[in-house]
Amino acid sequence: HVRFAATPADLGPLLSPLRRVEAPVPPLVRQVGGATLVYLQAAFPTASRVSVERPDERGADQGWDSATIDFDPARYTTEMPVRVRGVAGTPLLVDPFGGGVRALASTVDGEYTEVVVPFDAGPAALLVFTGEQAPPASPPSPPTQESDLSTGWDMELVPTLDDTWGDLGHSGPVLQRWEVQHRVDGHPEWHPVHATFGPHGTWRVTPGDGPAGAGEWRPAVFSTSRGIRKDPIHRLFLGPKGHVPEEFLDFGQVTAGQAAWFRAELTVPDQGFLAVGAAAAKTVRVDGREVELDDRGYLALARRPLRPGRYLLEVRLAPETDGRLRAHLAVVTDPGRYLRPEWIAAPAGPTDLTATPAGTTQQTTSLVGTAELSATFTPKGTVLQVASTTACQVLVNGVDMGRQGGFDPYTDQRKPRARRYDLAGVLRPGENEVTVRVADAAEPVLVDGCTTSGPGWWAVRDGERVLAEVRRTQHHDPAALHLPRRPHPLPGASWLSPTDTTPPAAPSGGGPTGTTSPGTPRGDRPTGSVVLPVVLTEEGTAGRVEWLRFEVPPGATALRVPLRGTARLLVDGAAPAEGSGCLRVPLDGRAGPREAVLRVETEAGHSGGAILTGPIEFETGPGPIELGDWERSGLPEYSGGVRYRRTVYFGERPGSGLLDLGRVRGTAEVRVNGVPCGVRVCSPYRFDVGAALRPGENVVEVEVYGTLAPYLDATSPTHFVFPGQRVTGLSGPVRLLFGARRKVHGLVWT
Repeated sequence: HVRFAATPADLGPLLSPLRRVEAPVPPLVRQVGGATLVYLQAAFPTASRVSVERPDERGADQGWDSATIDFDPARYTTEMPVRVRGVAGTPLLVDPFGGGVRALASTVDGEYTEVVVPFDAGPAALLVFTGEQAPPASPPSPPTQESDLSTGWDMELVPTLDDTWGDLGHSGPVLQRWEVQHRVDGHPEWHPVHATFGPHGTWRVTPGDGPAGAGEWRPAVFSTSRGIRKDPIHRLFLGPKGHVPEEFLDFGQVTAGQAAWFRAELTVPDQGFLAVGAAAAKTVRVDGREVELDDRGYLALARRPLRPGRYLLEVRLAPETDGRLRAHLAVVTDPGRYLRPEWIAAPAGPTDLTATPAGTTQQTTSLVGTAELSATFTPKGTVLQVASTTACQVLVNGVDMGRQGGFDPYTDQRKPRARRYDLAGVLRPGENEVTVRVADAAEPVLVDGCTTSGPGWWAVRDGERVLAEVRRTQHHDPAALHLPRRPHPLPGASWLSPTDTTPPAAPSGGGPTGTTSPGTPRGDRPTGSVVLPVVLTEEGTAGRVEWLRFEVPPGATALRVPLRGTARLLVDGAAPAEGSGCLRVPLDGRAGPREAVLRVETEAGHSGGAILTGPIEFETGPGPIELGDWERSGLPEYSGGVRYRRTVYFGERPGSGLLDLGRVRGTAEVRVNGVPCGVRVCSPYRFDVGAALRPGENVVEVEVYGTLAPYLDATSPTHFVFPGQRVTGLSGPVRLLFGARRKVHGLVWT
């Protein structure tokens, strides 16, 4: 039946008779047959406290992508008073973790049964009323002895990282080190750096007419295989997409009227053409001489090649609008195969715009505010992709291929939407025509696949054909909307960003699109060689002495350091190896964490973290470990399991035993003398081990398993490993408790 509450104040009395359980936390109540089940949790809503950057904002603006998570098992209550209405019989407590059942003491107050529920088995409890009476269990006997097991542990790794499908980019030993400490000789301060990420030039932002050398230059730090570390593009746009963003220079917010400068020493191994991509007008100087550029829009290409050699490179970027300015540069052997599609739009004009495809006499009338963009092309392939920020219609040879856009559930976030069209049924031999009819003439489109947008597309204004306007502005990572993938400007990025080998087709009237500059090879060159492996380096860094230091994990039996430069490695002050390329060092595996220091005379382009061409790798066996967070035990970037082992001696077999692990982050599995004693996924981490104990030597093993967070945070571009999520390990204190042993209703209690 329905009850009516005239005011919010009247709602409570109406709902009160319907409330079966009174408890400090919201309960779940179910009726199963003749039994009443009440589920309770020891904390509400959780034992974690989540804080965001801007709690007063709404939705995504609160900053959930950089939340801080603080977990504390002390927030679990140890017992809870509960009142249950309309039940009879003795309340039974079911352990949802171990399956045990015991009767609890209770009192009756009118319609209510009152009971105090203990949470000694875990942070959740299931209370069951069957209507039958049973004697309550006696409280457990207090322990008579206690042994502190917080020291004397050995460890060995239990690998769990499964990369069967290559999703994690994992290979080699399970234990890697990406973050190390770095300093320059003569400077005492150490700073964290990451393997492969180092300075490859300097940059600054000046007033538009200011000189390049005015003010302080800042190092441009990136990896030649991974781009910008924790690139914000992943957070804002790409998410977990598996490729390295093309733009690896980030100048921050730059306003129209300012200019961004990049300067570096450039070493070119073979003849090639300089390419610069940025949403700005570009000026390039090599050894002080300005380079003649074909600045098509976003991408600019040098008209003449650079010969092999070393140069001083200066790039000036002047954006036309305010915004975050990013860029990439490369030296390419085949400019035609390096070209990207460009965003195009109808040019602004004093009248409403109508357009006609070339070669027709019939006037096509468009709606007010619409535009049509057209091109002719000789197809190579049958797939066409169109990206647009507004609704549009696609026609090929006059055939309506489809419509897209016009609806965006996230209107506060202006994003382009892409759709692919199969043109197999409408293409004809030779020249074809494509038209994109855009609902909003001010909005641009990007066309790729069997033809590409850019210079050479047109619209019609006042009966006259006019060139479409090429827009420099991109939407986050430009390559995310490319079909097919073009050669990456960072040649080392092919490990995650393989390049499609099919060169894009071009409109026949499109100028340089799809053509090759004079004297360059075409067609047969492998795609991977389009981009030359040039060296970009900050001036004055080559040949200086730099230092790296890191912790060697416990149980390490071998150490591998891939690097560039001449290096000398010291472990705990001893010098076990020196050389270049890759240092391979055998180690005493029984030792605990040790400090390793690397002295390096640097090579051009390999300074800071870029001294390391990959992560430091360790092979490990058993070794001593102290209890605590793995990050402080020489395992800061390890995801997997650690098996803790130690020996306990007894003169005679104990009557009973309870192993209390104290604080644990992760899951814990316990074995004593090879006998499994249980698994725990949350506090309290207590295990009944009495049946497994024996006189003399007893081997206690505790396996703790963590999450992927440490490994992903170290090796991947994800931003979504929050503070506190990397914490893993057995922290203790670990105690072995002894007490009288007796059975109550088939269960063993100590």
